[in-house]
Amino acid sequence: MRFAQSALAALFIAAATAHLLVAQGSLGGLTGRVTDNSGATIPEVSIQLRNVDTGAEFQAATSSDGAYLVNSLPPGRYRVSVSKTGFRTTVRESVVVSTATVSAADFALEVGSVTDSITVSGSEVQLQTTSAEIGTVMPTKAILDLPISMGGAATTGATGRRQIENFMFLTPGVTGTQWNKSINGAPGFSQQVLIDGVDMQNIGAPGFIAEASPPYEAVEEFKVQNTLYPAEFGGGLGVMNFTMRSGTNKYHGGLFEFFRNEAMDSRTFFGGSRKALLRQNEYGGTFGGPVRLPGYNGTDKTFFFFAYSGFQLRGGVPVGAFVTLPTQLQRGGNFFDYPFPIFDPATTAPDGRGAFERQPFAGNQIPESRFSGVAQRALPLIPVPDLPGFFNNYRSRQNQPGTDSDWSVKIDHQLISKQRISARIGTCAARRRLTARWPASSTPASALRPPPPAARASITRTPSAPRC
Repeated sequence: MRFAQSALAALFIAAATAHLLVAQGSLGGLTGRVTDNSGATIPEVSIQLRNVDTGAEFQAATSSDGAYLVNSLPPGRYRVSVSKTGFRTTVRESVVVSTATVSAADFALEVGSVTDSITVSGSEVQLQTTSAEIGTVMPTKAILDLPISMGGAATTGATGRRQIENFMFLTPGVTGTQWNKSINGAPGFSQQVLIDGVDMQNIGAPGFIAEASPPYEAVEEFKVQNTLYPAEFGGGLGVMNFTMRSGTNKYHGGLFEFFRNEAMDSRTFFGGSRKALLRQNEYGGTFGGPVRLPGYNGTDKTFFFFAYSGFQLRGGVPVGAFVTLPTQLQRGGNFFDYPFPIFDPATTAPDGRGAFERQPFAGNQIPESRFSGVAQRALPLIPVPDLPGFFNNYRSRQNQPGTDSDWSVKIDHQLISKQRISARIGTCAARRRLTARWPASSTPASALRPPPPAARASITRTPSAPRC
């Protein structure tokens, strides 16, 4: 028993060292009124809530006007029991409490013995009548079932893995990208980000969370609070409020793999006869349940949830942009088709008015004898344009392969019915490369010894903060 308690305490301390704050920003609530069959309110009615998945219990009682309010409820499904001497007990199953939402549920009691009960099933309560707030809740099923593409827009300021904020762009009033978004027309970089009620704001770019976001599968649900939200959410012009998944009384886990391969892609209009290498794999798993150690059984009390996500992008998403490279004539110094004169720096002289002037090369032709040694060695490494003209004449072969690895662990412990402690720890590590590639036909054999089949330039960027 002592070993179990010590191990559990060490686990909490480790998680708390990373991020342990008292927070209620993601918790919900339930309110309503209890009446009899005539519509008269009933005071001092016992209200009992039990979380269907964790067994956590909460109690309340109606006031003199028959109203009740249960605050600080973790999002989830609850079984609500309403009882009072002289009336039949009423039980309502699967009452849903959502992130940062106080739902309403009224009850009408019938006269009878308290041992008699009436059970109402299939009545998920989603109506919120206690606040003028405008917001949208995205539940677990929608998060996991609706398709999310890897790469593309998801790479804005991050690697191509699925990001926990991707679905917010399907909610009303949200526009932009992960990097710079707007809620209800507010300026970019002005949103507040809460994860399990803890402020996860990026001071340099408020509202941007992709560089440190937890695994996608670790999210229970999230809520976009557009406007008219309570004063406690006053940290931005719009709130992104995430609730992370917690363990339950049953062990549950899963594995997943999402992939994309260029073999199943069609050729792009400017892609030529060959498809660019593009292979994406996002894989991982989750596992959660009660904490059980030698001498300790955490059923109905202590839970854990672990999530891992790995991502590999080989080949990378092609940039696809057009760039300007010197034409074949320009490589020899002939800029006759260039619309602006090329001035000779060797002719710099005072103009007599306190400034300097230069003379243009005759016919915009730079003699090869004036080419520097650096230019003579660099020119053979520059590919030949794909298209005629001197502007936007080459399709970029740049791509950005990358990998990242992220994991998180969440621990929940019910101290008493009104006291609960949660802690979460995790890491997010990413690596990206910017790679350019062009055909070997553009590189003379004399420029490289020995001549390779293809010239390749690779630049590895290490950002100041890992971006996942």
